[in-house]
Amino acid sequence: MKKNNKNLKSIFLKNYVFLILGIILVALITGSMLMILLMNVITGAKSEDFPRITAQQLVRADYDNIDGTMIMEYDGWIEILYNNEVIHVIGEKLDDKMSYTRKELLDRISSYGLDMVIDEFSTTATEFQGVDGKTYTCLVIFPINQKGIHFGLGSEYDGTNIDSKFSFFGRFIGLSFIGGIVILVLIFSKRLNKKIVRPLEKLSEGIKDIDFDKLGKPIEINAPREIEYIKDSINDMTKRLVKEKEANHNIMENKKRMIRDISHDLKTPITTIQGYSRLLIDDDNIDKVNKKKYLGYIHDKSIRLNYLIESLFNYTKLDSGDFVLKRVNGDMSQFLREFLVENHGDIESRGFELIADIPDREIKIRFDRFEMERALSNLIGNALKYNPQGTKIECSLKADEENITIVIMDDGVGMDEHIKEDIFKEFTRGDYARRTDGGSGLGLAITKKIIELHGGVIRLETEKNKGARFIMIIPKSQVYEVKVMKR
Repeated sequence: MKKNNKNLKSIFLKNYVFLILGIILVALITGSMLMILLMNVITGAKSEDFPRITAQQLVRADYDNIDGTMIMEYDGWIEILYNNEVIHVIGEKLDDKMSYTRKELLDRISSYGLDMVIDEFSTTATEFQGVDGKTYTCLVIFPINQKGIHFGLGSEYDGTNIDSKFSFFGRFIGLSFIGGIVILVLIFSKRLNKKIVRPLEKLSEGIKDIDFDKLGKPIEINAPREIEYIKDSINDMTKRLVKEKEANHNIMENKKRMIRDISHDLKTPITTIQGYSRLLIDDDNIDKVNKKKYLGYIHDKSIRLNYLIESLFNYTKLDSGDFVLKRVNGDMSQFLREFLVENHGDIESRGFELIADIPDREIKIRFDRFEMERALSNLIGNALKYNPQGTKIECSLKADEENITIVIMDDGVGMDEHIKEDIFKEFTRGDYARRTDGGSGLGLAITKKIIELHGGVIRLETEKNKGARFIMIIPKSQVYEVKVMKR
């Protein structure tokens, strides 16, 4: 299944970009709030912290009697000018400027009473006619307090009531900035927790649950690509463990069945040998004929016992990790012809017909002649043992560029379909029943082991009353040897 999940790098990059952009946005918002606060402070300072008394409001023709009490309360003063020269001062003058240019006066007069800030003084100006009929200029001047706040707007204002306002709103804006950063960090952490931390926790929980009781339960998470790879690897490992567990269970069951079947197959001849030998020991009156007959029974059962033990030995030898085939280069066509010639007499003497389909050309392959002969003998013996006289047995050989195919088939009684899966297991017989028929129950299992050791496979095609067909496919180029490790 194609993975569409993002990798960790893209997730971290996306979230870091989100965090940085968020911090910039919070900074812009709080900066805008700060500017609004400063503008409000300026406006508040103009409207609340300074008197709005202007030169136009105070001036009078008899300027000697102008009331400057309120002006002086704010350290301000009033100047009366004639011909641009200061001729009269009301209050304490804080500068040494005693004359003005015409332009300076025109600027102040044209401001229509608005504050002008010149050399750290706030000034309003107006012209008036004195009692003597002359034209004078009245200036109302306020000093800007040195503890005022400069806002970078070309003006400064008294901080008498500004400090408390700025302190309150400044703390509010500062806390808002910190709160915004905290919220961004929390969102960033939550996103990373959802995308990375939580999947890792689920992965950890899934790993903790891996035991032989919960092997069938896969880990299911939606996570970044790297974590998905880890999850898939763990799930694959779990599947392999499940298969190994099932295989080990089957091995243990097969071992139990094998021990049970070995005991059954060995018990019959041993019991017979024990019985007749005890009879010969205990009964001194047994005549010569019966004694010979009983000894014949003992001999036959000892042969049977030896055959069972030898078959078991051969099987365990092939199944052990120490066994290695003795392969040699040979002509499989010639080998099969020789094998069939050797067995032809026994097959015909038992009332069976042998048909051979072997190519005339050489078919080269590396194989173990002794073990291959054992494998084929088991198949021929199986056909002779379970089929009636008159059954046709056919052996054929074919080859292509990669494999050789050996087929041994008969047109006999065949087997039930359900036996096919177990026919190559130990102690399984064609009629699927336990019986003393001279067979060991290991022949086909041994044959399968030999073919597999050659790197090949064997399968059975059969139907009831339609014969059986054993097909062996062995690669010509056995590039891999069966390597084993001693335990």
